[in-house]
Amino acid sequence: MKKRYGKSGFTLVEVLTVVTVIALIAAIAMPRFWRAHDRAQYTSCSQNLKTIATALETYAVENQLQADKYPTALTSLTPRYVSVLPVCPSALGLNVTNSYTSSYERSSDPAAYTIYCQGNYHQTVGYSANEPWYRSGEGLGPK
Repeated sequence: MKKRYGKSGFTLVEVLTVVTVIALIAAIAMPRFWRAHDRAQYTSCSQNLKTIATALETYAVENQLQADKYPTALTSLTPRYVSVLPVCPSALGLNVTNSYTSSYERSSDPAAYTIYCQGNYHQTVGYSANEPWYRSGEGLGPK
């Protein structure tokens, strides 16, 4: 039997087998990772709505003697009640800077409002357009 010196390594079949297994694992794991990422963005968006709602309630408490309990625009909340109006993390890559400001609606009742995430940013995790939302008296939805 001849000894081969300096010829150590893996065969082509072994390398292709390892590459195939790694590709298969990646193909299974990546969609789950993307869904978890989208779900985290939805949760962050919901928390942004709660932050804005807290600022609106603080505004209402300080202005309770006025006829209009809530401001006509969310920009009235900065910088006193919230330093910067948050932006939906799903919209950041789309160059959308007003994902909440244009979705703020004060109802005909001056003591009620609705804020929602404008657009279709969360459809990948099973929600329709303009969700999530926050309504005074109801809280965060959909539940």
